[in-house]
Amino acid sequence: MKFKKQGKIAIAILIIALSAGAIYLLKVLAPEAEVAPRKQALPAVNVVSVDVSSAPVRIASQGIITAPKETMLASEVGGNIVSVSEKFDAGEDFEKGDILIEIEPADYAAALAQAEANAADAKLNLALEEGRSRQAARDWKSVGRSEDPSELVLRSPHLKSAQAKLVSAKAAVEKAKRDMERTKIRAPYDCRIRTTYTEVGSFVAPGTRIADVYESNGYEVRLPVPLDDYAFIEGSGIGSSVTLSATIAGEQKTWEGHIVRDEGVIDRGSRSVFLVAKVEAAEREKFLSPGLFVKASIVGRTLENVVELPRKALYGKDLVYVIDSGDQLSFRTVEVARTERDRVLVRSGLEAGERVCIDNLAAAINEMKVDVLGDEPAREESADATIDPGTREKPES
Repeated sequence: MKFKKQGKIAIAILIIALSAGAIYLLKVLAPEAEVAPRKQALPAVNVVSVDVSSAPVRIASQGIITAPKETMLASEVGGNIVSVSEKFDAGEDFEKGDILIEIEPADYAAALAQAEANAADAKLNLALEEGRSRQAARDWKSVGRSEDPSELVLRSPHLKSAQAKLVSAKAAVEKAKRDMERTKIRAPYDCRIRTTYTEVGSFVAPGTRIADVYESNGYEVRLPVPLDDYAFIEGSGIGSSVTLSATIAGEQKTWEGHIVRDEGVIDRGSRSVFLVAKVEAAEREKFLSPGLFVKASIVGRTLENVVELPRKALYGKDLVYVIDSGDQLSFRTVEVARTERDRVLVRSGLEAGERVCIDNLAAAINEMKVDVLGDEPAREESADATIDPGTREKPES
């Protein structure tokens, strides 16, 4: 038993000795790992090159498309409707002078004939009175009277009455003709029907509502402009170009127009001036119609010698990051002429050819090194140019 116990101990010692030798050999014969130099991780940024030039100001607004003219058509005469246009329905277009409905004209034709007969009688009566007046003057002279005859002798009152009756009869003829023409209700201008209120066979009285129509060859939109933005508009703004846009089914639709008038009143609540833009409508334009909400970009006056940068290049109200030729970042305070949603116009503080960072560096440090990825164009055109509601925070230097 004692021999067996000593043998087990010897075997354990041998195993331990062999393991230690193997570990030693692995350690001695193992290849040495190469120590690579540690690279510094630099923030990657995109930049834009500074270009000093002129840039037109874009002023943002919004509004709802309306028709320049909207009219409630009403009957001026009464009667039964005997005919309506085949297109007399909501959404149909009419040219100026097209007949929409016709009212039974028989009674008005009879009234016209009666008026013409009365006018003929009045004309005859006037001729008779003129003849009687001349005859009275001759008779007065033939009896040898030396004094002038009175107006009654010469039948002057009778003559004036006959003349007045003829004028009245002619006026009645003209009224009867107008009433005959009014039995045909026509389109007052190039228009589109919004709503109809009657149909063939209906009886209408004078003043009865027939249809609502609106002008269809052009539309208007009323655009509020804050006073601070109004200062950037040339003159009163009349004639300034306007781009209207609306996003429909994920696709942006745009239309071009121009300012046609300034309402000339400052809204006390919003301190805004209202400009009215007109946009020409293509024939049967699918989307451009009254009721459509649109965004507008008004072209204001041009600012000279400014730098146009993407809006994301500005930190706070007046700070940008400039990257020098050694890819080192530095803070630069600039004078901002105008800030919009997608761009900023800088009046001074930058030189042509300098590079400005356009990436958001939350932990930027003055004079830190960066890795420049690419140089993007500074100008970013957009029809949706609105004042930016907020600014990125200025970093601590």
